[in-house]
Amino acid sequence: MEIGSLYYSISAEGIDKVGQQIKNLGSSITSIGTALSEHVSKPILDFFGHGIELASDISESMNVVNTVFGKSGKEVTKWADNLLESFGLTEKQALEYVGTMGSMLESSGLSAEATKNMSKSLVELTGDMASFHNMPHEEVWEKLRAGIMGKVLPHMLEIAC
Repeated sequence: MEIGSLYYSISAEGIDKVGQQIKNLGSSITSIGTALSEHVSKPILDFFGHGIELASDISESMNVVNTVFGKSGKEVTKWADNLLESFGLTEKQALEYVGTMGSMLESSGLSAEATKNMSKSLVELTGDMASFHNMPHEEVWEKLRAGIMGKVLPHMLEIAC
């Protein structure tokens, strides 16, 4: 009986050790899975999510540009695509800014051609001023937009009266 008990004891300890090793392996795999999820999968999903959001934003801005500038919309969109190198403005920024300015100027009574040219010039000025004064584009744009609104809105009120 002693040999049987000894054999059983050795077998049981071996099984316990193997079981503990399997448990440790499972914990390691879980840790690796968690780390992969946090440091690989999530950043990849975030990247694609931001890409989809950016594409949607650009599409919305292009719709505004096409609505405001009509037949010249394609020309303005092509122009916006080339501002990163010369003015430091992304296509998204340029489309957003030119569409906003175009809608403001259009309602002030300017011709379509003057609205297009002035809108583009003010967006380019935004890039230049941001660079010259080491300021964020958004801040410069808001200052220019506010200044133009101050000029455009009183003119619109005079027309309405």
